[in-house]
Amino acid sequence: MPDSRTVDAERFAEGDLIECAPSSERQQVDMLRRREANLRGFLLGETHQDLVRASYQKARSFMKIGRRVAEFDRGFAHGLPSYIIVCILTNNAWERDADLMDTEVVIRDCLGPPARVSRPTWSLPAGSWDTHFHVLGPQNRFPFAANRKYTPPDASFEACRSFHQALGIERGFVVHANTHGFDNAVDLDAAARSEGQYLAVVRLDGAATPENCRALHRAGARGVRFAFNPQHGGTLDRQVFDHVLHCIGDLGWFVELHFAGSALPELESWISSIPITVVIDHFGRIDPRHGLYHPSFESLVSLAGRDNIWVKISGADRISHQGQPYTDVVPFAHRLAAVAPERLLWGSDWPHTGYFDAGRFPDAGKLLDALAAFVPDERARRAILVENPLRLLRAATIPPRRVD
Repeated sequence: MPDSRTVDAERFAEGDLIECAPSSERQQVDMLRRREANLRGFLLGETHQDLVRASYQKARSFMKIGRRVAEFDRGFAHGLPSYIIVCILTNNAWERDADLMDTEVVIRDCLGPPARVSRPTWSLPAGSWDTHFHVLGPQNRFPFAANRKYTPPDASFEACRSFHQALGIERGFVVHANTHGFDNAVDLDAAARSEGQYLAVVRLDGAATPENCRALHRAGARGVRFAFNPQHGGTLDRQVFDHVLHCIGDLGWFVELHFAGSALPELESWISSIPITVVIDHFGRIDPRHGLYHPSFESLVSLAGRDNIWVKISGADRISHQGQPYTDVVPFAHRLAAVAPERLLWGSDWPHTGYFDAGRFPDAGKLLDALAAFVPDERARRAILVENPLRLLRAATIPPRRVD
């Protein structure tokens, strides 16, 4: 970025946006305001209005069109909201970027699961839980969010039930996917139609109230998810997080976190301070290539040792760099099982959204075979599949013992 256009994190508060325009271009302030308004609508879609939570991935894709990604990443590293960075950068090149706002960002279609369900080489115990799966659509009843990162095919309640029946799974948590924005209707519908088989993990924002959280509880919700892994869209607003915690305070819910593994050392202190039960998704999204003693995994192990923190040994396909049978993930699962076997959970992550390469698409049976490698002891594996999810529901209602 030229010196005269350097991003200065101190100057780019929302109210300073117009004043930041280079003096030679201030006569075009009306155009800037129009483009800023258009950009806010483009980034946020129709499903939420909080500008601070503008989609990182959508903004970054937007800048890729104008070949400004490196500058965007530099501004984001300074903690600037996505929409402000884009406004600043597009303002820096009026002639070249004049039609940028008219360029459509294509939301790609990702793959869906095969119709045939592969079975594992071992039989699941009676009462097994899948603590991480999604129901998506059908879109004519439950439309996807306008600002989603990708478009998966419908993964209906009926298809989900068939999937679980084929594997011998009896209970589960239907976990809200960012694909549906902040609309929890699809998750609550699945919980209601399951007649007690499924409970819901919902997504909430700053509009949440204690009253509507109690209504969600009556409808089958038992947890709230904050998914802020940039790879799948979503950002974390800690003020909103604290507000939601206040709203669910007396319900005995857990909070579920999905983030980039590289962020774990920075997040560890904050996660440790959360006063209720916490569930960490997908091995904390650590990178197995970095080894067992990398700061990210050491942070995860430290968190897993706390009485109120649970870890899903799910999503092996998402962190493995070797693919099936996910041998590179085995040492990490063994370490977590040694630290907190009573607070580990397993989930299928069906229907495996966000895959575009059929060669990498996971197989349900092989994911369960990987679980057998992760936890070779049959009794411990039964605890993960049957007893731990029930313990989670009970533990979420008990204030955690502080571990210093």
